[in-house]
Amino acid sequence: MPICEYGCGKSAIHRFSSSGRWCCSRSTSSCEAMKSRNSVAVKDFQGSLSCIADQWKNGHPRGNSGKSTLGGKNYVEMHGLKEAERIRNQISETTRRNRESDFDRYGGFARLSGTEKEEHIKRCSERIKARYEAGWMPKAGRSRKISYHSCVAGDVNLDGTWELIAAKYLDRIGVSWKRNSIRFAYVDTYGTHRFYTPDFWVEEWNSFVEVKGYETDLDRCKWSQFKANLIIWKSEEIKRIKEDGQDGNAAVC
Repeated sequence: MPICEYGCGKSAIHRFSSSGRWCCSRSTSSCEAMKSRNSVAVKDFQGSLSCIADQWKNGHPRGNSGKSTLGGKNYVEMHGLKEAERIRNQISETTRRNRESDFDRYGGFARLSGTEKEEHIKRCSERIKARYEAGWMPKAGRSRKISYHSCVAGDVNLDGTWELIAAKYLDRIGVSWKRNSIRFAYVDTYGTHRFYTPDFWVEEWNSFVEVKGYETDLDRCKWSQFKANLIIWKSEEIKRIKEDGQDGNAAVC
């Protein structure tokens, strides 16, 4: 039986794949040795914060430490009344700009009036539409973007390996396809107006193709409102294509 490698001396029951080390628990925070180390580290950190706070007494980082001739002086004493006022105004202006740049992140939208909210939404919508018109495609979930050159569709960016399998299959069977960029409006289960962009358009089939590994309630909601032809390739279809060896690119560039 291996021994915990984090210092408690108990029998280990779990090995972490990232570090390869054995531990007496499935979480290092439950190990008594790690608890002790973390406690010391937290106290040291809190102590360092206390020192920093002391050093900033009277508006100066040197504070009352006595290590500088400036110790204990404020802005007026250090720079004079006029310069101290300029510094304060500069700090206030920087703070204001930072708040404006972090408008959405820190809830600034909630403080706007009704008209201001509508104008803000309109400006954001126009920016997003311009990005779509310029060819921008959003990242889908956790899938990584994959660049692929198709002899039919040209250079395309695909979301993950399953879309890559589908694209190679469409090349192999010789249909005319392209990466779709048309967005379709729908209303989700919460009544919010959203947009849905299928993955591919196949000319011969007169249909859009959606590659979907695992469907959700949101997927079923938008599919039920989709009026055009839509072929949905789920995990079973993608795995079958791959297992049958049909995901190879047979077209000659």
